[in-house]
Order: sequence, then C-alpha cells, then structure tokens
Amino acid sequence: MKQAALEAQQQIEAAKREADRREKERQATLAALTPPAAPAAALAVAPTSVPAMDPADIARLLQAHLKRVGCDPGAADGAWTAPSQKALDSFNRYAGTKFDVKVASLDALDAVRARPDRICPLVCARGQKAVGDRCVQIVCDNKFVLDAQGVCQRRPDPSPQKPKAVSRHEPSPRAPSAPASSEGGKCHIYGGKQYCQ
Repeated sequence: MKQAALEAQQQIEAAKREADRREKERQATLAALTPPAAPAAALAVAPTSVPAMDPADIARLLQAHLKRVGCDPGAADGAWTAPSQKALDSFNRYAGTKFDVKVASLDALDAVRARPDRICPLVCARGQKAVGDRCVQIVCDNKFVLDAQGVCQRRPDPSPQKPKAVSRHEPSPRAPSAPASSEGGKCHIYGGKQYCQ
C-alpha cells in the first residue's frame, strides 16, 4: 500500500510539473505575440503641437476664402488692410458672426472656410446689374437711355430746331465779291489772301 501511495504521489507531482511547463510555454507564446508594454508616461496622450502659422499666411488664406464667399477683400496679399477688414465685417453681417475685424484670426478663417456658398451679395459697378453670380452691362431699349443711377429712362424727345435760313445775298465761297480798295482800285481774293490794285 505504501508503494501505491508513493506512486500516486509521484504521478500527481509529475502532472503538476507538466501543467507548470505547459503554462510557461503558453505565457512565452503570448509574450512573443504581444508587443512590449509601453511605459506609463508614453501611454499618456501627449498634446499634439501645431506649428504656429505666420499671421501673413493666415491673412492671405482668409482673404482668399472671403473672396470665394463673395466678400471681396481686394488683393489676397497677406496684408490685413481696410478693404480686408471691410470684407470680414460684411461676412460678420451676413453670416451672423462676430469676429474681430482688426486681425485675421484662425477662428475667422475656419468659419469662412466652412461656408460652401456665397455669403455677401454681389455688388456690381455703375451701369451693370447682377444676373445670377455675375455682373452684366445694362442695355436699354432703342427709345431709352441709361441715367446716372443705372436705370433706363425714356429718351427725351428732340426739341424742334428751326431750319437754317440761307440768305440769298451771301456771297458764294467760290466766287467771293471783290471789295473796292480805299484807293479806288479793285481787290480780289486768291488763295485766301486779298490782293488790291
């Protein structure tokens, strides 16, 4: 009996060793398949650093997008001048925003960039009108004329003119009369000059 108990004890210990060996192999396989753990500091989300944009680049982009939505800032040259400020002010008015017009900001750029269509109304020069998304020359009908405000008005009737009366006593330009000279001689005109005898 002691022998049977001893053999049973050995079999139990062998089974434990086999189970330990298999567990170590399983852990080694998992360790090989799993990437090494990153340190806790590396797991913390580091804020992404965005490089600072040059203010002239922000202004240039904002000017280009303002022009695209119909608020014309003039030249897209990066100089934030009065026309650019006026364009951003128009954008604020028609889009319902309140951006500071004195500076070209990233917030304003994002808001203008997000608009897909025209915001500001089309402004045409004198003598032109808006048709769709462009300006065309105003053309009046035959009996109308364009006034200073750009409106077609009926052309005024021409005032009746008196026909020019031709005097029968006027000398013809081909045969000018020869006036008498003060000395009593005859004068004649030749080549636009007067010659007297």
